[in-house]
Amino acid sequence: MSAKRLIKLAEILDAAASHMNEWGATTVSLNEVAKAVGLSRNSLYYYFKDRLALVVACYLRSGEVQGADLADACKLASSAADQLEIFVNRQLDANRQEQAILCDLDSLPDSYRTQIQAINQQNTAALALIIQRGIDSQEFRVVNVDIAVQVLLGMLSWTQLWQKWHGFDRSAAEAMIDVFLNGMSANRSYHFECAVHVQTLRARHVNLFDSANVSAEKRLQLIGVASLLFNQKGIESTSLDDLADYIGATKGSIYHYFKDKPSLVRECYENAFEQYEMFAKISFGGASDGLNKILTALHLNCQAQASNNPPLILQSGLSAYSSDYNLQALALVEQYENIRLEAIRDGSVRDVGKGSVELSAGSFFWIQAWLIQNPETNDLLLADSICHVISGGLKR
Repeated sequence: MSAKRLIKLAEILDAAASHMNEWGATTVSLNEVAKAVGLSRNSLYYYFKDRLALVVACYLRSGEVQGADLADACKLASSAADQLEIFVNRQLDANRQEQAILCDLDSLPDSYRTQIQAINQQNTAALALIIQRGIDSQEFRVVNVDIAVQVLLGMLSWTQLWQKWHGFDRSAAEAMIDVFLNGMSANRSYHFECAVHVQTLRARHVNLFDSANVSAEKRLQLIGVASLLFNQKGIESTSLDDLADYIGATKGSIYHYFKDKPSLVRECYENAFEQYEMFAKISFGGASDGLNKILTALHLNCQAQASNNPPLILQSGLSAYSSDYNLQALALVEQYENIRLEAIRDGSVRDVGKGSVELSAGSFFWIQAWLIQNPETNDLLLADSICHVISGGLKR
């Protein structure tokens, strides 16, 4: 392929990846992508035979670029910490091509999904090897390596999404790797224990002899199961048929409560923000120091994501349902930022920048998809491990 065509190919992949991150992979339009790069739809067929081929190419490029960044980081630095820092800086370089976030993979045929997952697993294993080498050399303290890898990858993916919605400056990326390596706590030996359990907070009394009460409970249970599947597979990759099969009911029974899938998604988001607000209110209302408040909120969100009815995570396609969700997310971030400033004043948290608040959701962004392969994971121990990384970082 000529240099000119390679440049145009990169532009096509950039445009498609940007659309996928904003709206979801299943909504990619060849007409829109062609228009974005100054081509006719027919000219686009010289590069990709159909929409599926374009989506797959975007996902493959993301995995290959991530793998190349890891390989380069290992060549350019000897210490595990330096390798991770180089990797993160390359992944979040504002001047490079936009990479498609790995979501909606279940919308792909098995052969393509297997190919993409294989590359992703290779990259995950390479990251785990870096962290394990750091532990073995005593550069890093002992952490759960598998969970630490997911925390880092989750924050990277979340950073790209947050950038699409609200933008962020370079200091946000620097804050992310700083927290991952050095922790948020001003006292590296700080030991945190969460005194609150999500199951207790979400306990509901159901009067089985009150039909309205029973109907409302069924509606909430459907929202919880739908959120579970949306978090595992992606909103666009999950159909109402999938939900009906999962609960062992007919699709008609779902239509009894929700007129269509978009209305169900909107109710899932409304329910999620109610939970996020509840976790913040409970965590921030106590008399403990700022760090304890931040870690309590993080722990509750991790517990909730590891449950059978998690709140819906903010993901690609968010803007298609309501612009209010972005405003609600910003309002939550403002609450967390106020607590972070309080924690700096009381000396419990290092001043690592506002980005540490904006990107903290990435530390539990990945949980439901990961639990598919790790179903026996204890929710409290998982939340403990994530808080252990965020509080104290990896470095000794």
